[in-house]
Amino acid sequence: MTVSVIVPAKPYTDDIERAQVIKDQLSNYVDFIVSTEGDHPATARNEGARKARGTNLLFIDADMNIPKLDCNYLESFNYDLATAMYTSEYDSIPIVAQNVFALTGSPFSFYGGFMWVRSHIFTRLNGFRRMPAEDVEFANRAWKLGYRIEVFPFYVEHTRRFRWANAIGPTVTEEGIWGIP
Repeated sequence: MTVSVIVPAKPYTDDIERAQVIKDQLSNYVDFIVSTEGDHPATARNEGARKARGTNLLFIDADMNIPKLDCNYLESFNYDLATAMYTSEYDSIPIVAQNVFALTGSPFSFYGGFMWVRSHIFTRLNGFRRMPAEDVEFANRAWKLGYRIEVFPFYVEHTRRFRWANAIGPTVTEEGIWGIP
């Protein structure tokens, strides 16, 4: 088994430099892809996954601080989908909610900052949809198909302020609510 790490990045911010910090914190991955495509995280994540060669995908947002991690260690858990516990100096309410959801295996725990998914599941779901809360919506589709959402036994830190508009946004699109007709 192998791990591809995908970091969606905005090229006009410090994301590219921050991706290097993340890269330095990881070991034993097959490829590390900094994806700058598109104007939406779903587009960048999907393009990064298209380039990936690993049997497992690890999506990490550029604004995350992560502990030193060995990708072989992550694979040893044999999870289909997983996240980590979160910390943040800025926003306690969303972080506490994410952690409670993570402990219960809820799709609402699958925030974009740190997401693990098996490549075949990602392919089966046709990746992320370009919409608000695309990460949680992706996890919801996987959960409905019977995949479990697990939590790794470590914390990652979200370093930017939480923006409710990014998380909630206009969830009703031409495809329905969260793309569900």
